[in-house]
Amino acid sequence: MSRTRFCSACHGSGRVHDAKRNLVRCEDCGGRGLFTERICADCGGSGRDLADVSLEIRVPHGMLPGDELRLAGQGEPGDDELQPGDLFLTIIIHSHPLYQLRGRDLHFAMPVSALAMMAGGDVDLPSLAGMRSISLEAGKAERRQVRLAGKGYPGRGKNHAGDLIVELEPIFPQTLSARQRKLLLQANAALLDDATESLPEIAAWRIAHGVE
Repeated sequence: MSRTRFCSACHGSGRVHDAKRNLVRCEDCGGRGLFTERICADCGGSGRDLADVSLEIRVPHGMLPGDELRLAGQGEPGDDELQPGDLFLTIIIHSHPLYQLRGRDLHFAMPVSALAMMAGGDVDLPSLAGMRSISLEAGKAERRQVRLAGKGYPGRGKNHAGDLIVELEPIFPQTLSARQRKLLLQANAALLDDATESLPEIAAWRIAHGVE
């Protein structure tokens, strides 16, 4: 593979002026006015070749989608005058089957037994650091939110770690065994015995309608 270029001494004319201003043959190109050069077929004369390179990198914790990671010296190759350039990677985070990333907060919804929400007790929640046990306060069997400060997406630099925010969804039993039904009936009877406190709507209805 070859290429042709003009002689820089005579600018392609093949003639130059001597000291007496007479036109004489250019000694650089032998009067041809140009040069034929052989060039590398692989790099096209650039002195550089393209190649696939695999890099194993460590992504620092706490990087968010859109953040850039700089790899010094892994960009455009340098030469005698310039240092090699840097390679910048833009972080893309694929969606997770459980967690939703909002800022640095992690959100997810979790079904919980309605009876556990009513009676209170310990509930295990998944987190980035493994399962965590929290205590639910006794209350209504309705959707409620639990926030664990600093247990969400890791912090980075001046940015603190996000929170883990869990939406608890009450689930009532669909089928009951004989034993479970017996226990629930006993619990219901105990609630009716103290309906004024436990079931005020039922107690008020009974009083209003004279039902004993």
